[in-house]
Amino acid sequence: MKDTVSQKAIKIDANLWQELENWLGTNQAQKLGYHSKAQFTTEAVRDLLNYSKNVGKVNTTTKKLEKKVENKTLNMLKQMDKRLQKIEKR
Repeated sequence: MKDTVSQKAIKIDANLWQELENWLGTNQAQKLGYHSKAQFTTEAVRDLLNYSKNVGKVNTTTKKLEKKVENKTLNMLKQMDKRLQKIEKR
């Protein structure tokens, strides 16, 4: 049984189409292994979608870390304040 790939057509700006066509004829495109507009576009969109998913995860992780640092800092400040109050009472 042979795997088949289903493709759909999309419309892109004519200038972008021409730029992509010109770029695909360069050594750089060939060295990177690109041979068609469909291949390049599919990989570019897939990479962008994966990047977008990962950015969301990174942002969530960063926010969690920031909250932890904030909480630890507040706790340290509270402890220092208590120590200062004890010293002042002496």
